[in-house]
Amino acid sequence: MHSSYPTYKLGEVAEVILGQSPDSKSYNTSHDGLPFFQGKSEFTEWHPIPNKWCTEPKKIAEPLDILLSVRAPVGPTNVAKERCCIGRGLAAIRYPDCYKYVLYYLRSVSKFLESKATGTTFAAISGDVIKNLPIPLPPLPTQRAIVTRIETLFAELDKGVEKLKTAQQQLKVYRQAVLNDAYDGNLTIEWRKNNHIDNNTWKEVTFAEIAEIKCNLVDVNDYGDFPHIAPDNIEKESGRLLEYHTVAEDGVISGKHRFFSGQILYSKIRPNLSKVVIADFDGLCSADMYPIEAKENTKFLFYQMLSSKFVDYASNSGSRTVLPKINQKSLSIIPMKVCTLPEQQRIVQEIETRLSQAELVEASIEQSLQQAEALRQSILKKAFSGELV
Repeated sequence: MHSSYPTYKLGEVAEVILGQSPDSKSYNTSHDGLPFFQGKSEFTEWHPIPNKWCTEPKKIAEPLDILLSVRAPVGPTNVAKERCCIGRGLAAIRYPDCYKYVLYYLRSVSKFLESKATGTTFAAISGDVIKNLPIPLPPLPTQRAIVTRIETLFAELDKGVEKLKTAQQQLKVYRQAVLNDAYDGNLTIEWRKNNHIDNNTWKEVTFAEIAEIKCNLVDVNDYGDFPHIAPDNIEKESGRLLEYHTVAEDGVISGKHRFFSGQILYSKIRPNLSKVVIADFDGLCSADMYPIEAKENTKFLFYQMLSSKFVDYASNSGSRTVLPKINQKSLSIIPMKVCTLPEQQRIVQEIETRLSQAELVEASIEQSLQQAEALRQSILKKAFSGELV
């Protein structure tokens, strides 16, 4: 990063304190001593891990020290809000003059720090990497002016990002409104009128009357090259399949369900996450999932299973408090609504027309959010190149 400001090594202008995990015997959950922070989670929420305090800390961060994650992930930063014990996943950077200047600089070079990480089990950076990090350092009044300018620009950017995220949430609400209207037959009111079809053609049934759960446990040794689908391979609420691997690549050893193209795969674990997808290939799925075969229109059933009404039924029918799970019996008796096959086909068309439009808007929002993040990095780059003040 070219800069007109004089450059120093971070260790020459700030104190770098490498974290060190205390003796586990000094841990407690009764708030005795100092809160213990190890890394990772502290960059989204401010809480000890997991709910630990330490009476014999080895390394301490003071309020307003910059906390830098030095191990998996490398680069994220936060600011200490109180005196705390830091483990080896963190380093504290103490720069009392204008700590926000160093904070924003570290955020501008987070990718560079990540590129310096080494290690196989945990990617990490050493204390020497941190101490030798070059940092442009103008006079203190200029540092403060740069921070003020960054925060002014970030505040304006944050307003735009907030609006984009609100629009994302509104799209989720819209998506569920479409699915719930389909569930109740509201999407095809005009269609029924135009085709002189009575509303009484809709009827309530149980899940078992319109679908069959196809549990089919097989020996995985015979299916090493087959795709392996687990709940983690399905995006929650969207019905989208994520990246997956073969049975052999995942090192699967226990029995799995054999499924076939055209069947619905449904995660019975944490039904509130709404993990459901239509398979367009043969494969094996986790025993934590049900292969399901629709007796009529597969997509009609699929969209009903994505609706919040179905999710509410499934979530409230689940067993186990530690790990919510819906069994076959509870799934089989969930109340469903069905109509004639032509109307089911029409409903699928109506849903997909609306959701495809929503997906276009969603893609545009996601692109704008990525551009906002790129702009944030551009602001930081200009700030430390002497282009903002």
